[in-house]
Amino acid sequence: MVRRRRRQQLLDRQPAELDAYWHFNHTTSVAADKNDLYSVALHEILHSLGVGTAESWNDFVSGTDWLGPGVIAEVGSGKGLLHTDQSHLVEATMSAHIVDSQM
Repeated sequence: MVRRRRRQQLLDRQPAELDAYWHFNHTTSVAADKNDLYSVALHEILHSLGVGTAESWNDFVSGTDWLGPGVIAEVGSGKGLLHTDQSHLVEATMSAHIVDSQM
């Protein structure tokens, strides 16, 4: 009973606190002082699937170049697509389908 009450207290309090920090609607612009939940969740899901973390990812990394055949076929070159940490794409590299939420 105490756990259930505590959980409800947290749920009751969260909307205002969460709204102050997170932007939840992936179809609207994000204010400069908020974090985009959709983008952060997608980012972490991709890491959990091995993007930037799997050994197979590393097989296609050379410095800041991505040598994956799918990317090369799609954009012509993987030159300079990776951040210097080799686990993330450079800023502003985005699939049009991620942006428009289409598959």
